[in-house]
Amino acid sequence: MVRSFDVNQRMEHYHVSGLSMTMIRNGQIHKTETYGVLEAGTSTLVDQQTLFHACSISKFVSSMLVMKLTAQGILDLDEDVNDRLTSWKVPHNTYTQAYKVTLRTLLSHQAGIIDPENSFTELDPNTSIPKMANLLTGNASGLWSTSTDLARLVIELMDSLRGQSKIGISEKYAREMVTSQGCREWTGLGVFLEGNGQDMVFSSLGWGGRISMHDPRKSLCRDCYGHYDQYGYRRPSA
Repeated sequence: MVRSFDVNQRMEHYHVSGLSMTMIRNGQIHKTETYGVLEAGTSTLVDQQTLFHACSISKFVSSMLVMKLTAQGILDLDEDVNDRLTSWKVPHNTYTQAYKVTLRTLLSHQAGIIDPENSFTELDPNTSIPKMANLLTGNASGLWSTSTDLARLVIELMDSLRGQSKIGISEKYAREMVTSQGCREWTGLGVFLEGNGQDMVFSSLGWGGRISMHDPRKSLCRDCYGHYDQYGYRRPSA
């Protein structure tokens, strides 16, 4: 059940100039509502074609693409990513000597990597498309989308979980996305999880400086805070 609240009042409280919200009902887009303006101090209204910076929701979008390519046998969730990377690689350090960085650990926030300071600034759509190396080093970012298109992707995941994907994601890999990974029950692949079964809620949240790691050899979990090198990797404690 969705709690009723005054959208305009919440926008004013959080200083949000414009908002687009798409609702799904019975596996289909029910309606899209738009509020406010494109930019504070202007009069151009948000509409259903307005593009928004997707920010952390891009993790969900990336995960859907990874699941599709994995189902096709092009990618492997548990392969060392450095075996595929060419122009840029995850820097070798004490952490990677014991733990390989994989798509699974990256998508579940358990790869030992944090965002470099001042990284992933909003992409200016008027500039050229950044090179992959710029994205990997955190010098650029920027997925722009409408709320309706993102809702369509959510529906695709829902359909995939029933074995009815339209883009070729198998039920097996769709379930991987919403299955707890590593040592944290609240992280799936590209999404965060809450509840279970029919009551499960998955979301895409912003990420701070907390990292969880899983040691497959000892089945131990550790919470790691601070102590990172210039590449964003955790340094061993003294």
